[in-house]
Amino acid sequence: PGQCLHPSSIDLVRTAKKETMDPFAQIRSRRNSKEPRMKKANIVLEAVSEVIAQQYGKSKDPNGIYPATAYFAALMSFLEREREADSSYVAAIMFLLGAVFKSIDEAVLRSRSEEILTLLTRALTNHNEDPVACRWSIECTRITLSALKIKNWIGPGGIGFHPAIMALRGLLMFSTDLRP
Repeated sequence: PGQCLHPSSIDLVRTAKKETMDPFAQIRSRRNSKEPRMKKANIVLEAVSEVIAQQYGKSKDPNGIYPATAYFAALMSFLEREREADSSYVAAIMFLLGAVFKSIDEAVLRSRSEEILTLLTRALTNHNEDPVACRWSIECTRITLSALKIKNWIGPGGIGFHPAIMALRGLLMFSTDLRP
């Protein structure tokens, strides 16, 4: 109970819809939550928004919201440096990615699938003790694998070495883990 997000927090991500302008609206609405993980998610979201603002300038949206793809790119960039990050920040990044992945076009996921799956598999492997990081790594991996077409499963090294196959193997190994 102390390590996982409250079930209502999980519902926040689950209820995010593709047509929602801000995939983080419900997360932002809980900015003043006493729940430590929700506070951390809002801190990371604020930092990501600042980075996006520096790169792209002021948002054209009246609420200062940027396109989901901008958040996706910034969060994936943070995930590239996850080895340097505290596990609770990685969990927050994965939680936010879980919200934004549902708003990303499948063509984008397919075109970047190798990099995405490599980062997600690494996050799942390196932070397998954190239930939040694991839960959202698995969810983002599921969304990415679901977006792939058959040609995306076969890489230059053959079918067994493509990141999609490696991610699927990782999910299967994780699903047989005896830990609760």
